[in-house]
Amino acid sequence: MRPVILWLACCALVAAAGCGSEPRPVDPRNASVNDKLVAVSKGFSEATAGLGRPPKTDAELRPYLERFGPPDEVLRSPNDDQPLVVNFRAVAPGDVVACERAGAGGRRAAVNVRGEVSTISEADFARLQSPGTGPKPKMDPPTEGHKQGSLKGIIDKAGGPKQP
Repeated sequence: MRPVILWLACCALVAAAGCGSEPRPVDPRNASVNDKLVAVSKGFSEATAGLGRPPKTDAELRPYLERFGPPDEVLRSPNDDQPLVVNFRAVAPGDVVACERAGAGGRRAAVNVRGEVSTISEADFARLQSPGTGPKPKMDPPTEGHKQGSLKGIIDKAGGPKQP
């Protein structure tokens, strides 16, 4: 009985050793878009905590991204080789924090405040609620009665998809 308890205690210590470790930087050479979007979401959350409010500009967000790697690289999608679009109006858990500007293969990756990444078809992406016309962009499906639009306004404001 005693060896079993000792073995379980050792397993618990090994498992706990991995908890609370420092985040690993995003290696820009081989990071997936999901890794980068999660880093942006974490950086956005840390900026919100550090500033006492969500960051309002790219300049306010960048210092919180540095621990994940060079901000210019963290903020670039490997799928479309364009800068990620950051929604500085995101505050609620389902709000989209960042998404790909153009994506690839008719799909875009997006991340919400909780750090949940989704790959969204263009049709579903167009159904996401847009800022300024109702509730803030959410990755959850829009509900009846809300004015619907797309995140096109955020992307257009950011300069729209860049042609290669």
